[in-house]
Amino acid sequence: MIIKGYKPIQFLNQCKCLYDAEDLEDAIKWYSGKPVARIKRIFIYGRYPAVSIYDEKIHIHRLLAMYYEQRDLDSAEYIHHIDGDPLNARRENLVIQAASEHQHNANKGRRQSPEHIAKRIDATTKTRYGHSIYENPELVKEVKHG
Repeated sequence: MIIKGYKPIQFLNQCKCLYDAEDLEDAIKWYSGKPVARIKRIFIYGRYPAVSIYDEKIHIHRLLAMYYEQRDLDSAEYIHHIDGDPLNARRENLVIQAASEHQHNANKGRRQSPEHIAKRIDATTKTRYGHSIYENPELVKEVKHG
């Protein structure tokens, strides 16, 4: 069967996210590579708006970024929302970043609580047997000297 054309996709935006409907429609067609349902529901999946393409749920910011770049994204590539609003999936608000850069930006200006610092130190100073290296002076020497 030869497909002569797609009928326009209608979006039911249940989460009130911001997006360019024409770009999203083109991205869905590009990603699926075959005909899709005419009515697509945009819903919150995790913390972000998503659509279903056959059996797969995909976040629209990630789908749009892949479409704009015309390639699949690596799992270590994150989509950063410039304005910090996860519901804003417009092109000018999306930037592809490496995981480390994205984490750096996400944590910028945040301070860790003393409890979190204590937990982190405790987790990184335990041996594989669950004992803190600070309980045994011999272990401290071993860790310091390799």
